[in-house]
Amino acid sequence: MGINNNLSIIDVDYKIADIASRLRANYNFKTPDAIILATGISMNVDYFITNDIKLKNVCSKENIEAIIIEDIED
Repeated sequence: MGINNNLSIIDVDYKIADIASRLRANYNFKTPDAIILATGISMNVDYFITNDIKLKNVCSKENIEAIIIEDIED
């Protein structure tokens, strides 16, 4: 369901849950972090915005460019 051109709400489906379980097992993530990143992977996002260095490091392993919020200039 799209809210606007820049934001969408995505239901957690089997594919996302499967990816999240792999992320939890491989990277020892907590469930919320695994679901968020799994959703991005499932949706083939270009960028993942976070302030979590661990998520950033895993993004690079998953071929997603991560952007740290603190690094964004005004």
